[in-house]
Amino acid sequence: MFSKGLEERLHDWLESWRNNYADGPEEQAETWKQGFDKYAWAQEGDALSREIEAECHGYKVRRDYEIYLKSPDRK
Repeated sequence: MFSKGLEERLHDWLESWRNNYADGPEEQAETWKQGFDKYAWAQEGDALSREIEAECHGYKVRRDYEIYLKSPDRK
């Protein structure tokens, strides 16, 4: 459904989340790896959202990923 370039960027963006947030140990659940730029990650999410909306006319992407910006960095 998405162009190849958009599909690859979306995959990379999700992998970033998996490798820097979802991989946290149980005692540090819902935290970002220290040093990871979660704001740049969210900006890429915004860019991806706009591209998805442009490619899929009539659809609006919910930007629920922004809730992750409230999560702290790991100690």
